[in-house]
Amino acid sequence: MRIVALIGKSGTGKSHRAVSLAQRKKLQAIIDDGLLIMANKVLAGKSAKKEKTKIASVKRALFYDKEHIKEVKNAILKNKIESLLVLGTSKAMTDRICDSLEIGEINEYIRIEDVQSEEELEIARYMRKNQGKHIIPVASLEIKKDFSGYFLHPIRTLKYGYGKKELISDKTVIRPTYSYLGGYSISDNAIAQLVEFVALRFSEVTKISNIIVDNTPEGALVSFNLSLEFGTNIPNICDEISKKVTQTIDKMTSINVSKINILVKELTKITL
Repeated sequence: MRIVALIGKSGTGKSHRAVSLAQRKKLQAIIDDGLLIMANKVLAGKSAKKEKTKIASVKRALFYDKEHIKEVKNAILKNKIESLLVLGTSKAMTDRICDSLEIGEINEYIRIEDVQSEEELEIARYMRKNQGKHIIPVASLEIKKDFSGYFLHPIRTLKYGYGKKELISDKTVIRPTYSYLGGYSISDNAIAQLVEFVALRFSEVTKISNIIVDNTPEGALVSFNLSLEFGTNIPNICDEISKKVTQTIDKMTSINVSKINILVKELTKITL
């Protein structure tokens, strides 16, 4: 296997440069922070940026977990990957990743300073230090289901020429669970108001109360009580409301919803 390593300190823009460098070097896939990425899709792995602490994040990126290693190795074999770009903060880190995955020795080491200008490096450092922003080189939809932190905005890179524009890659700017820098936040109250708005649009719902939003490693856990019109098919309406609430939160906030708990407290008989 042909392996190229991109090395640079944390927050210097490695993930931002990963896709374009892999294309230039004709490398099939990328290993970045615990993920195996190919053609803007996550093939296997778990994102280190999902971890709740920095120590856990480092362990995930270095492939300490045996199941994690097995999953990524199987994906490499299944997809017949013969060339890789491996990202790391040092030569030792990228060597460790390759050793853990048993994919062979690295053929070429590239420093982030060789592919990114000093001005770009300063911008990347500022965004990481002052705003806590990280980049994952895949589209948002690829990682929403597996990420509990907040999504800030997608980055789309275009190449222009001869009157055409070609999509090169999608990247997602996120703030990991363990990062407390920056001012971006969505209050639990805002999510609760979304839940109330969605639920009350169903004619069978007469009242909603006790809306609770809990943040978990898997995403938002949303619980609430309902009063329904007498004669309502309770399982069906609860299933419909659950799906609509999940879709609305995802669409409006990009926050992953791990579970919806609905408790029907009473049935109300409507008199005409």
